[in-house]
Amino acid sequence: MKFIKTDGNGLELRVIDFEREILINYTLVENSANKVISVDRGISSDRYEVTFHFRGKKDYISSIINELKALRLAKREVILYDCDEHFFGENIQHDVLIFTVITKMDKETSPLLNVYDVSVTFLADTSKLVFIGTSSWPEGMKCLQSQWEGYSKWNTQVNETYFRSNYFVDYISDAYYFSGKYILTTQEIQDLLSFHKSQRGSNFVITDTQLGTSQPFGSEISDTSHTVVITKLDYERISSSYNSVTLELRRQE
Repeated sequence: MKFIKTDGNGLELRVIDFEREILINYTLVENSANKVISVDRGISSDRYEVTFHFRGKKDYISSIINELKALRLAKREVILYDCDEHFFGENIQHDVLIFTVITKMDKETSPLLNVYDVSVTFLADTSKLVFIGTSSWPEGMKCLQSQWEGYSKWNTQVNETYFRSNYFVDYISDAYYFSGKYILTTQEIQDLLSFHKSQRGSNFVITDTQLGTSQPFGSEISDTSHTVVITKLDYERISSSYNSVTLELRRQE
C-alpha cells in the first residue's frame, strides 16, 4: 500500500497488522410490542476506519510520520492506492484511489533494538468509496457444526410481595435469537456485507435452508420460514480466499 505525498510521489506503507472499525449507522430500538425497529441515520453517516501498524528502521518510520504531518499542514487528504488487501472491508473496491483523513497517530515506540513502531488511524471518505458485491443473501451457506445456538429471552417478570409471595407476569412476546458461525468465500462475504448495508436493520424473510441448519431459533419454533433482522455481523479473513463470519439474527414474529 502507498500514499501520495505532498510532492505527488508515492510512499510505500508496509502494513504489519491492522484493525478495522466499520459502522453501518443505524440503531435497533425495541418498541412496546417487543419488536425491534431500525432508526437509520443514512448511508452518508456510515464510517469506515482502519488503524494500521507499521514497523521498521528509524528512517522509515520517521518518513511516514513526517510526510503525513506535511499533508496535515497542507490541509490535504491522505490518498491511498496499491492496496494489497481489502483493509476497509471486503465489499469495498481497493484497486482505486481511497481518500482518507488521519484521525489518530499514536506515539512512536521502539520495542526492539533499532526497531521502531507507529500506529496510524485512517478514516475513509464514505462518499468516494466504491462498493462491490451483490446485495443478496449468499446461497448454500452451511453453519459450522457445534458453532450455532438458538435461544429465546423470556419476556416475563416475577413479582415478590413484602411477605415473599410470588406472582408471575407473562408478556407473551418473547425474543428469539440465532447465532451461528460460517466460512464464506470472498464473493460470498462481499454479497453478505452488501446485503447488510442495504437492509440497514430492516426486516427480511429467511428460511432454515438459507441458514444452513434446522430449527435455528430453538425447538420452540417449528416454522421453517422466519421474519428476522440482523443484530450482529462480524468477520475476519482466515486465508486469501475464505472468511470466518459470525452472524446473529433476531426473529420478528
